[in-house]
Amino acid sequence: MDQANLMDQANLLKEVILHNDSFVKSHSHKDFEPYIPKQDPCITLLTCSDSRVQLEAFFPESINKVFVVRNIGNQILTNRGSVDYGVLCLNTPILMILGHVDCGAIKAFMSGYSHTNLNICAELNHLHLSLSPKESKENSLLFYIEKNIHSQVEIALEMYSEKIDKGELLVLGALYDFANQCGQGYGRLFIININGKVVPKIRDYETLSKFLKEESKNDKK
Repeated sequence: MDQANLMDQANLLKEVILHNDSFVKSHSHKDFEPYIPKQDPCITLLTCSDSRVQLEAFFPESINKVFVVRNIGNQILTNRGSVDYGVLCLNTPILMILGHVDCGAIKAFMSGYSHTNLNICAELNHLHLSLSPKESKENSLLFYIEKNIHSQVEIALEMYSEKIDKGELLVLGALYDFANQCGQGYGRLFIININGKVVPKIRDYETLSKFLKEESKNDKK
């Protein structure tokens, strides 16, 4: 390893240590007491491993609130045990499956990936359940990203149908747009699927609040 790489690694390690030191100094024992005995998250988040997708964009205070499961392509079956733990053991009332624009996993799958590392291939192979490389090449990458999100939601609906039927679980499909491809601002979160109900307009990011109001009215009937 050359000297430049060693310096880069040392600087990154220093940054991690300094950030943690600052975190320790800015928090007291009272900040940790509520969740030292056990975790009590309110949402299970299944999202992509992409480093551009960060919780602070939509969960600024995520400690003990979000049970996070990450893999390439936000696939439910490649981490089924972890998702099960959040939904069935921690009993989070929401499961959010979050994809994002410019997803490398979807790009790799659609363009062919036989030359890729075998372990990466093994994960990408699961996308066969939701995507087909033989589909029209005229469709955009965003089309396939959305399709994968909807497919993952469908898998979740089947896996957790009992909790959903009892009203104990809400499954959301969402898209994170850090590149402003949808024209609603950089870093916008879109809800595009609610318990299998596909939101007609992906740009309608107010749909969730409307849905919840409708559900509340139905409960009162």
